[in-house]
Amino acid sequence: MHNNQEIPSRTGAEIWVDTVYQYIIIILFTIEKLVELMKINDNCVGCGQCASFCKKGAIEVRGRARATDACVDCGMCIPYCPVKAIEVPA
Repeated sequence: MHNNQEIPSRTGAEIWVDTVYQYIIIILFTIEKLVELMKINDNCVGCGQCASFCKKGAIEVRGRARATDACVDCGMCIPYCPVKAIEVPA
């Protein structure tokens, strides 16, 4: 047996609001991820110890170390920094 009820169509405004809402959510999650990244302070001497112990390969060293987007804030690199340059946001 078929239900012959019509599916209500959405107006352009409703579709627009949903689209904007989705973009806002994406932007908020992106900002949240950027804020969570490990911070490597000015004490960094670029020795690369942190990068060599990062299981995700999420630390680049170009003069100074930098956490990439692949960083999951696990903190495994922290004890290997000889100058205590890695900070984890609270």
